[in-house]
Amino acid sequence: MQVTLDPEYEKFVREQLASGQYESPEAVMREALEALRRMKEREAEWIREQLRPAIDDFREGRTRPFDIERIKKMVAERLEPESQKPVS
Repeated sequence: MQVTLDPEYEKFVREQLASGQYESPEAVMREALEALRRMKEREAEWIREQLRPAIDDFREGRTRPFDIERIKKMVAERLEPESQKPVS
């Protein structure tokens, strides 16, 4: 597989090679990809942890009706600029 890097990333790879930590551009890319893989795995685990209580609630029947209109209203209120919100 051939990969073309932006000049910024090419410079970074060259700097890493010059530091003596890596013997080849492939070694730099391999470590970068491994770091990306670990990050994605942590993200997926975090999402599973966040969803687990909701899934458990659903399985146990602890749910409430889905009200799309209420959700749309909440989102619109959060997105409304401060200057347009009523003063209390």
